[in-house]
Order: sequence, then structure tokens, then C-alpha cells
Amino acid sequence: MLRQVKSEAALRGTSLKEWITEFVENGLAARAASVSVIASLLTACLFGVGCGRQQPPAPPAVTTFTEQEVTDFVTPGRSRDEVIRRFGEPGFSMTNGVSGVTLFYNLPLPNPAVRQTLSFAGFQVRLTNGVVAGWNAIRQDIR
Repeated sequence: MLRQVKSEAALRGTSLKEWITEFVENGLAARAASVSVIASLLTACLFGVGCGRQQPPAPPAVTTFTEQEVTDFVTPGRSRDEVIRRFGEPGFSMTNGVSGVTLFYNLPLPNPAVRQTLSFAGFQVRLTNGVVAGWNAIRQDIR
């Protein structure tokens, strides 16, 4: 290694001491530049990640409906797509056997809570082969 350093210094026309001094200065300067570049890149990445972070998704819009609207719209023979287009995605769905599905739609609780007895709180739609077979009201008591 020492022979390589001496021959490098000789090729440059400098003394060994000057070559070592230049190497240390350039090496430290290169390291400082590397640290500066790394710090800048890290800062840019952290800033980019922080700025690119999206807000959590908003809760789905609550579709409100009355029992009369459901009675008028949800009729046997209507398609699943028509029900979803009108009332939105169900809060829950359940498969019944091979061709049956039940969709559940719930109204939000009243805020502030008021005393209610057997009030309309939502509905469930029974589908067979993707077509409405019937529906039932969901009732609630708030005491």
C-alpha cells in the first residue's frame, strides 16, 4: 500500500506528505459532501412521505330513507344493482345458500338520542339470483 501511495505521489509530482494531506482533505471533503447529500436526500424523502400521506378515507356518506321510500322502491323483481344504485352499498350482506343473498341497510342512530318505540331503523332485502324476492323492516327501541 505504501508503495502505491509513493508511486501515486511521484506521478503527481508531490511529496508524500503533500499527497497524504491532499488525500485527507479531499477524502474528508468528499465524506462531508456525501453526508450533506445523504442528509438532503433523507430530508426530501421524509418530506415527500409526509406530504404524500393521504387523509384517512372519509366514512361513507350515510344515505337516509324513509320506510315509505323503501316500500315504494324495493319491489319483487327489481335487480340488486337498482337497489344499490338507489340506497348505496349495504352495511352488511349475507349469503343464504347457493342463490340467495340478504342485504342489510341501517339508518344512523338519532343524535341526540330520543325515546322511540318500534321506530323504523333500516331494512333487509332478500335477493334470489340477484333479484329482489322481498324485504323486511328493521325496528328499534331507544329508551
